[in-house]
Amino acid sequence: MRRCSLAEIARLAGVNPSTVSRALNPATASLISEEQRRKIVELCDRLSYRPQAAARSLAVGKTFAIGCISGQLAFDMSSPYYSACLAALSTELQRHGYSLIMIPVEPENRKFQGGVRDVLLSDRADGYILGAGLLKEQTTEMFRCTKRPIITLAYHNTPSTGGFPAVEISIDQAIREIWRAMPAKLLGEAFAFFGTRDGSSLSKLAKIREQAPDGIEVAELLFPKGSRYNVLDYLQAERAVAEMWPALAERKVIWCATDLTAFALIDAMRRRGLKPGRDIMVIGYDHIESVVPGSPSGLATIDPGWERCGTVLAREMLKFIASPGAPRRSVVLPARFVPGPSFPFSIESEVK
Repeated sequence: MRRCSLAEIARLAGVNPSTVSRALNPATASLISEEQRRKIVELCDRLSYRPQAAARSLAVGKTFAIGCISGQLAFDMSSPYYSACLAALSTELQRHGYSLIMIPVEPENRKFQGGVRDVLLSDRADGYILGAGLLKEQTTEMFRCTKRPIITLAYHNTPSTGGFPAVEISIDQAIREIWRAMPAKLLGEAFAFFGTRDGSSLSKLAKIREQAPDGIEVAELLFPKGSRYNVLDYLQAERAVAEMWPALAERKVIWCATDLTAFALIDAMRRRGLKPGRDIMVIGYDHIESVVPGSPSGLATIDPGWERCGTVLAREMLKFIASPGAPRRSVVLPARFVPGPSFPFSIESEVK
C-alpha cells in the first residue's frame, strides 16, 4: 500500500504543507485553530499518515530526543520517586515534540570514561540530563566539550554541578521549618536519625544537625544497606529496628532516611503498643504517598517534589535548546515539609 505524503494531506485538507506540519507538531500546534488542527488530525488518522521522524530530523538537524544518562540504571529505576521524575520529564518533553531516551553507561572506573565518550560521540540526542554524581574528574571535561546542552540534577548529597546549569532540590528550608515547628518541650528530649549508612543518609543527617537549635544533639542510628534497591528499604529497616530497638526506644523524635524506613519503625512501635506522634515523633523523607497511590498515610515527611523536578528539567532543557546563546542559570527547587499525625506540628499550628 502506497504511503500518503504530507503534500497530499495538505491538498485534501485545503491548507499549506507547513500548516499540516504545525498541526502535527505538539510544539507548534497552538499556532493554528483547534478546528483546523482537528480536521487535519482526523484526515491523517483516516489515511494512516504519520510524519517521518527521520526525515524531519534531517531537515532541521535535530534528533528531537533528550538523553538521560545513568551510571546505575537498575538502581535508579527501582526508586518510585526517580521514576516519577522521569515520567514527568518525559510527559513534558512529549508535549513539545521531544522524546526521552535512557542511556546507561558502565559505572566501573575502567569502562566509565569510554562509555561516556561513546554516548557523546554518537550524538544521539539534542541535549543530555545527568545526575551530578556522574561528574567525575575524568568525564567532566568531556561533557564540557560537547556542543550539546547539558543540565545536571543536583540534590542534597551531590551538590556539585561541575559548572553546568542545574536543577537542584534543596531540603534546607523544609528542615528549618520542622525545627521551628518543634514545641519547646520537645527540644529538651532526645533526638536521633535512623537510616542506612550511605552518602545520602549522612548528607541528610549533616543538614539536620546544621539547622538544629543550639545545644541540640542528633544521634546517628545507622545500619548497613543490605541491597542497592530502594524498594527493599522497608525490609532492611525492619531488621535494623529489631536489632536497635533499645536505642530507638530512648528517643522522643526520630528523623528517618526514607518513608519506607519510617514505616518499618512505626509498625514496630505499634506492635509494642506505642503510638507514633505521642510516644515517639517520627519524620520521614520522600512523601511516598504523592507518587505511589494507596501508600500508608499519616506520616510527617519531607517532599522533595520529584514530579515538579521532572517538569522543570524538561522546560529548562527546551529553553536551552531554543536559545543556546542565552545565559544559563541554575534553578533551585525547595522541598516542602508535609505535617502528619506522626509529627503533628507545623509553624501554623504552633502559632495557634
